[in-house]
Amino acid sequence: MKDLERSELIAIDGGYAKMPPWVRGGLWFGVLCSIAENWSDIKSGIVDGWNDAMKEK
Repeated sequence: MKDLERSELIAIDGGYAKMPPWVRGGLWFGVLCSIAENWSDIKSGIVDGWNDAMKEK
């Protein structure tokens, strides 16, 4: 068995192998803040999609 080289690891893992926990937490915090700020638009889009889907039946 032979160790994988850096280019092979990037091809398999899809880039950076590990992110620091604070980066991951920051990304999730950003996503959640964005959802919270736009919740009314998201909710109305879900309701509109649901209503349109129910009309097609």
